[in-house]
Amino acid sequence: MAKNILVSWLNDAYAMEQAQIKMLNRFINDFDDYPLIQEVLTDHLEETKAQANSIKECVENMDENVSTTKSILGNMMGTLQGASTSAYEDEIVKDMIMIHAGEQF
Repeated sequence: MAKNILVSWLNDAYAMEQAQIKMLNRFINDFDDYPLIQEVLTDHLEETKAQANSIKECVENMDENVSTTKSILGNMMGTLQGASTSAYEDEIVKDMIMIHAGEQF
């Protein structure tokens, strides 16, 4: 029972990392006029990918698979989050708020 709960939590974490990856990919392009921030976000993207990979390895080491459904939902959420700020004049500020909120969650 404890293993099932742990795998479920890891799948949730994996899906959240997948959402962050999608969102960061989208937001990095918004910072073309801010190369230093873009560089930091690119580094953060690589770190997030590594974290997702580590979580996936943990799940697989328990002879389980990451949840396809949760991964798809995470990707969809990341896409929606990435697109949600583009309609605003202060898109850059809203991007940073979304990145920070997602990281804190």
